[in-house]
Amino acid sequence: MLDIFGSIPTQMGYKSQKLAEQIFRGIILVSAVIGFIYGYVAEQFGWAVYIVMAGFALSCLLTFPPWPMYRRNPLKWLPVQESGTEDKKPAERTEKAYSKLKNMNPHDVTLENFTSLKHLDIQAGNFHKHSLHTKIVVTG
Repeated sequence: MLDIFGSIPTQMGYKSQKLAEQIFRGIILVSAVIGFIYGYVAEQFGWAVYIVMAGFALSCLLTFPPWPMYRRNPLKWLPVQESGTEDKKPAERTEKAYSKLKNMNPHDVTLENFTSLKHLDIQAGNFHKHSLHTKIVVTG
């Protein structure tokens, strides 16, 4: 039964996401203005709320499903690249490079090493506020 849902195309490109967000915001804004004016004229706040809720429901119906108009600009994914370092596990490569960069003199750190260290910190799961890469000061 769940196979039916797997066959539904769900991807949107960035341009389509922007379009969907603009439509969503536009419908909500227009319904809010119409609801406020109608509620003010009729002196019924409830009608204003109902009109805004109807605009929200309409905007959800038009923007949440991946309608064909949102799938005109599909994302172009890069092809899979084969790496030449399949003999080592990714964790071993990360630990070796991390220990090498960690033991460096802070005055010898280049921008390239700094970026590598930050990347390796993220790979290793070190998301600490005061991890090593935030304490490095590069002087010129």
